[in-house]
Amino acid sequence: MVTIIFLTLKDLDHDRRRVLLNIIALTAVIFSYLLLTAMAHTLGTLSQEAHISRNLVVVEGDIVDPSDATLETAAVQAATDLVPDLVSRVSPMIFRHLRINDRLIQLRAVDLTDWTTVHHLSLAEGRWPDGAAEVVISDGAVAVADWDLGSNMTIYGQTFQVVGLVTLEGTAFASIWMDMPVAQELFGPSRGYQLMVVEVARGVDAETTQTALQSDPRMAGRYQVFLEDNYTRRNTQALQDIQVTARAISIIALLAVILGTYNATSLSLVERQRQIGILRVVGFKPGSVRQMLLLQALLQGLIGYGLALLFALAFVGYQQSIDQLYAFGWPLSFTLTPSSLVLGLVLSLSFSALGALLATRSMITASPVQAMAI
Repeated sequence: MVTIIFLTLKDLDHDRRRVLLNIIALTAVIFSYLLLTAMAHTLGTLSQEAHISRNLVVVEGDIVDPSDATLETAAVQAATDLVPDLVSRVSPMIFRHLRINDRLIQLRAVDLTDWTTVHHLSLAEGRWPDGAAEVVISDGAVAVADWDLGSNMTIYGQTFQVVGLVTLEGTAFASIWMDMPVAQELFGPSRGYQLMVVEVARGVDAETTQTALQSDPRMAGRYQVFLEDNYTRRNTQALQDIQVTARAISIIALLAVILGTYNATSLSLVERQRQIGILRVVGFKPGSVRQMLLLQALLQGLIGYGLALLFALAFVGYQQSIDQLYAFGWPLSFTLTPSSLVLGLVLSLSFSALGALLATRSMITASPVQAMAI
């Protein structure tokens, strides 16, 4: 076995260029697998966060990101006309994704009177805003941006101070909350509202109000009306679908390790027919030669996995500290779990070994003379 290890290392050192190219290819494939697995784990965690409510959400049809939507005043009026019989409160919202203090975060602006009753905000620390330059932030924003009570942030050239920390339900995980009149003065009238939450009147069936809104000609054909829990469930289902797709693609990507190792090992066999034949002539059994090639594949797979892991950890660290991503209002942070890392290592080495074994399968019964022609 010592001889096989020695010859394997010498052979790898002799053909450094090919080994380097193969390791680079393996690193790229395994890196993709690790990132896709990390994203799938995060999406799986986020999809479990759902809030059941009888409120209705009105948003422009076929819009994935609410910040891209536009809610006309006619739609707001259609909901307002149902007060008080079917609707108790209409809460239009200004919704933005903004880069503030080098952090990409969402901003939500609604009337202050709706914060606790309609949107279910709970004050954890500090106080509610009572000035034009004051905001509150969610617990998720504290985690994402390291803000706290008294922190200052610049939005559209105006400085705002954090006066309260809030906890909230639903999809608004990492967010800044601003009073509507303040936001209207800050952003101007150009985009208006992006969506609205309709609080169903007490004792009224939510589906009845939903039907009334959907049949209103001011909404029909352009806006969709969801039960708030269904809106959350729609986003949750989308996250779950993306999670399943990411996991499937990650496994498919890792299968490329088999092909890469197979090709590299096959090429090595073709170019070293004479050397392999000589080894057989001097007494090396077919299994010993296969062990040497298998060990080469495992070493390259191990090095490729190590490099991919370093790159993946660096990317995850960068993404969590600088470039925050969002999915349906949730902050999306890639997470590499110990179990996913162990599974990735096992699969990488197993697929590397399988590729080498498939490439050398013809050596099992080959005679020394035949080995010269393999």
